[in-house]
Amino acid sequence: MTAPRVSVLMPVRNAGPYVADAVRAMLAQTFADFELIVVDNGSTDATPDVLASIADPRLRVTVLPGSTASPRRGMPPSRWRGAR
Repeated sequence: MTAPRVSVLMPVRNAGPYVADAVRAMLAQTFADFELIVVDNGSTDATPDVLASIADPRLRVTVLPGSTASPRRGMPPSRWRGAR
């Protein structure tokens, strides 16, 4: 399997009401050679369950460790995690 041509990073935190629509909109793009990396920055709502319910091989979900203790870490750690 070859790496996708494009990696899209979507940081989220407590986005349960919106994250499914956002992910599905991204996955519905006509350009298909991409991966969507969703980085959960310590959600305490239904966000993890919503993300787990979406089955698409282009979707990768990761949770920042310890992010519930410091929710404002936000974008920089998300970028670091997504770049790995």
